Amino acid sequence: GSSTAVDPAPYHYVDAGRYPVQLTGWIKGRCADSAVRYITVDSVFPLLFTKDRDARCVGENLHIYTRADQTTRELYWQLNEEDSAHTPNESYYQHAYARHGTFVVQLKARNRACPDTETSDTIEVYPLPYIDLGDTARLCGQGQPILLRNRAASADTGSRYYWNTGDTSATLWARKEGTYSLTIIQGPLGCRNTESVHIVRDCYLDIPNAFSPNGDGHNDYFFPRQGLSRGLSSLHFQIVNRWGQVVFESTGLQGRGWDGRWNGQQQAPGVYVYTIKAVLNNGRTEEYIGNVTLLR
Repeated sequence: GSSTAVDPAPYHYVDAGRYPVQLTGWIKGRCADSAVRYITVDSVFPLLFTKDRDARCVGENLHIYTRADQTTRELYWQLNEEDSAHTPNESYYQHAYARHGTFVVQLKARNRACPDTETSDTIEVYPLPYIDLGDTARLCGQGQPILLRNRAASADTGSRYYWNTGDTSATLWARKEGTYSLTIIQGPLGCRNTESVHIVRDCYLDIPNAFSPNGDGHNDYFFPRQGLSRGLSSLHFQIVNRWGQVVFESTGLQGRGWDGRWNGQQQAPGVYVYTIKAVLNNGRTEEYIGNVTLLR
């Protein structure tokens, strides 16, 4: 195209590219001079992005690959109502969602010359299993085991359970102190979460199976000695002989225990039956029945 007007009409370029614009001027048709300036014409580049997956678990990185060219100056991401980001013209971006739901991923491009462009897609974010094993639990040494389970109800019947003990059932009986961890995997993506609870031995009812009241200062009394722990609020302790006669009874946390006598008389060596009822500080009751051997 060409023109001889001082102020030519606007010229519209059909194709993108780099074009020279030349202006030539004459004075009285004799003296002439020229100037050249190059104009770069951009095309509207189709803005696209792809996701590595159409669904993710909460906390997992979503990997996004963009398609842009050198005419794009800046990319603007809107990932949900709260999360947005500005990035240079890069071909890769990642983001992790902190909550579950269906989100619209919007991408806008600020271009060098052409109008801004935008595109969008959706991402499904699945929740992590919610696990509640409770606070630190307290286990009595020879009492009933503690039933561990996820106290948070789950509507996903296809959940898979993995305890650090190797068990794969929904519940677990804790019979000794230690840390118990539960991992639950659920949903179509296998979203997983892990929580732990610490079991401590608190009441420490350490019941011996024999004693020898011979006055040597060792094992002269039968008593759950460590039952004086802070984990106990009350203790009822009773011993009967083979005929069912009560030869010793105590209701206090303090004391020496049974010294092998009944009504001041030494009892014969043999096996005696004890019953212990302990009330813990948390209100739980533990009962024990067993045998102890009196040695002479």
